[in-house]
Amino acid sequence: MRQSDAKKQYFTKSSRYEQRDGQWYFKKREKELLGPYPDILEAQAGVEVYIALANFKSDDVTKRSD
Repeated sequence: MRQSDAKKQYFTKSSRYEQRDGQWYFKKREKELLGPYPDILEAQAGVEVYIALANFKSDDVTKRSD
């Protein structure tokens, strides 16, 4: 890629995804970075797994208190 070519931007400043040293991370609400992932698609899959686990734990706690 030439310097004059436009570089792909996968995220904005407020995005959940961040690339550092060629590795991808995603941010939790607490602004903590989780990763690294080899590419943005893996980071996106990581978010899905993280959310699914958080929902599962939340459901488990709710069921115990019933």
